[in-house]
Amino acid sequence: MTLAGGWSLYTIRDIARLAGVSVATVSGVLNNKPTVKPALVARVKTAMDALDYHPDQVARSLRLRRTCTVGMVVADVRTLRIPFSRMLYVASKERHKAMGILSSCAMRTKTRF
Repeated sequence: MTLAGGWSLYTIRDIARLAGVSVATVSGVLNNKPTVKPALVARVKTAMDALDYHPDQVARSLRLRRTCTVGMVVADVRTLRIPFSRMLYVASKERHKAMGILSSCAMRTKTRF
């Protein structure tokens, strides 16, 4: 069941029930544990696809007590037009994505004191 905005009401218990495995097995698959047999990984991933399940990163961050988030602040969005700055931004974003880390870029706004 998917709510507006893409939020899903499914839990790992639902995935486990559909895949016919334990909650611990689903957790092992989600955490890339090498102890989970490939056949079970396939069953869990099939169940996740069937339910369009994606782990809630906010809930995960709260549980792990870390966000796995990297932010980049630039003084002006035009900074990203400079080849080196653009290359640095794109390379870091791609690397973070491969590592499962969320990265974002924000522009500093002018403030008066």
